[in-house]
Amino acid sequence: MEDADLYTPVHTRSSRFLEKLRNRLADGTAAYRLVPTGTAIEIERNYEIGFFLVQFARDLVSFDMIRRWRQRTRIAVCVIEELWAADIERFRHKLKRLQAFDHVFCGCAGSVARLSAAIGRPVHYLPPGVDALKFAPNRDDNLRAIDVCAIGRQSRETHRALVQLSREAGLYYHHDTLVGPFTAREPSEHRRLLANTIKHSRYFLANTAKIDQAHETQHQAEVGFRFFEGMAGGAVLLGTPPKTPVFDELFDWPDAVIEIPFHHSGIGETLAELDRQPERLTRIRRDNLTGILRRHDWLYRWRRILEHAGLPETRQMALRERELERLKQRIVSTAGAPTRPNGLQTVIGSNHSVTPAKT
Repeated sequence: MEDADLYTPVHTRSSRFLEKLRNRLADGTAAYRLVPTGTAIEIERNYEIGFFLVQFARDLVSFDMIRRWRQRTRIAVCVIEELWAADIERFRHKLKRLQAFDHVFCGCAGSVARLSAAIGRPVHYLPPGVDALKFAPNRDDNLRAIDVCAIGRQSRETHRALVQLSREAGLYYHHDTLVGPFTAREPSEHRRLLANTIKHSRYFLANTAKIDQAHETQHQAEVGFRFFEGMAGGAVLLGTPPKTPVFDELFDWPDAVIEIPFHHSGIGETLAELDRQPERLTRIRRDNLTGILRRHDWLYRWRRILEHAGLPETRQMALRERELERLKQRIVSTAGAPTRPNGLQTVIGSNHSVTPAKT
């Protein structure tokens, strides 16, 4: 979006308390709107389209902090990134706010039908995306110093095996060491660091969204952001993807994800077997990169939104698409040499039987 105004209400200590109170009340009654917000901003001009992105249902109560937003926007669009079908009844009072929008999108495909029934209007699936230009790797794949990168949720069993490899075989295993909620000092720097980390990673772990939280998801299998980020950075993905038509349609090329169990104590053998197939690894990285550039940059998500809204594409969208195409052609024409092996096939293969990677 090259021509947009960003409205961001700033919380005070009292308004943050009031928002938590409003959220708690909203789980049981629509009367939560009688509680003041504590702070607000007003939209003072008219807009062709108002785009509202919320991560969770609890964020919907924040709309009252932006006054006259519906009167000032000819077309109103809302995207809710994470909403599990099992939670729709519990959040019904908050979700009623979506009835004010012309177009509603949800990032969880398995929730679309139930959400549409709950609010009485069409809801469309909008997959996650990625800034493919920001995550695009350097030309030289031999600069990938990180052997395995794992961001976010991880299996203790798989993690222990990778930590052991880092101690005994010199594996460079990049992983989170903190737990619990935290706030990035500067979100744009946080995203840049994530992109640069993946660019320098040979393998990247990605699994079904909230794979270890079945009590919350009720086994609803969804595609998370990590698949898009890992592929956009040119890493080879390992993990347990969703067994759904949606995943198969989004990533319809071979080896998009090398399937391994979530709990995988034998991940070292899998890495060793893959390292003995450098041509395959080169093809996987090329296919993942070009697949993301063709279909999963944020440009394509914004295009889908504009199509539903009946609005034309912009000049900047055309320029970005040309830039994506140029990068794709460069990757295709300069596939490059295979990434260096990390020696794991020698260390592990000499003492263990090698288990072929599941594809």
